[in-house]
Amino acid sequence: MSIKKKILEIVPPGYVRHETHDFGGFECPGCHGRGFFIEYDRRGSLDIPCGRCDGSGVLKATVSVIWSPDARRENRRN
Repeated sequence: MSIKKKILEIVPPGYVRHETHDFGGFECPGCHGRGFFIEYDRRGSLDIPCGRCDGSGVLKATVSVIWSPDARRENRRN
């Protein structure tokens, strides 16, 4: 089975100290993209929304990058 991957290349920006990136469209591993589970009882079947993706079938990742000084001496250029 193929796996969907997205890659964020991290490079220090000019003057930005905090940045946020959204990556969406990932199939929910809980419901396998269906958005629901089927539950059976004596009256028939019932669609129960997936609690992980709220019934959408997809998930998104929000990646937050906070830039700060790295004062360790071994990382400084001579």
